[in-house]
Amino acid sequence: MTEEQWKTIAESTDIGEAGFFCACRTTGIVCRPSCPSKTPRRENIIIFEKLSDAVAEGFRPCMRCRPDDPDWHGAAAELAERAKDYMDAHCSDKFSLRCLSETLFVDPDHLERTFKRAYGCTLLDYHNRSRCGAAARYLCSENCGIAEISWKLGFSSPSHFTRVFRKYYGCTPSAYRSGCEKSIAG
Repeated sequence: MTEEQWKTIAESTDIGEAGFFCACRTTGIVCRPSCPSKTPRRENIIIFEKLSDAVAEGFRPCMRCRPDDPDWHGAAAELAERAKDYMDAHCSDKFSLRCLSETLFVDPDHLERTFKRAYGCTLLDYHNRSRCGAAARYLCSENCGIAEISWKLGFSSPSHFTRVFRKYYGCTPSAYRSGCEKSIAG
């Protein structure tokens, strides 16, 4: 093992592909160099260029850093994506951080911080943005009234819907609909 490889493992800073995998003799586990698990002693580490070589030697892939899944970008990214997918599927439901965190089996504060780090906005902001996107599609394509759209999307009242919609689109739902009608006619 080179000094550079040891530094990468010890600091767990490598986010991209380091070009190697590290296995621990004492645990029988093979990890990515960036694994957040406790760093084993240097003398217990074996370096492998390919994961398949480590597995052939009897090491099992780590459950935390998942070296056997090349598309996996970490637990935080996975949690944020699961929260996003849930909110997209339930955009017409009233938002509840408690309910979402219970569904995903995580602490609400941890979920909020993780999501904001991954997507740059709060969970509520994402949820409202998603609902307003759905509202914009309804406004341009369906003959529903503003109140009906607000109820369909789980807003507490048409006035609340209008306030939230204006925040993201810079105009009222009525003005947005008028703009859609003009662009279709023109």
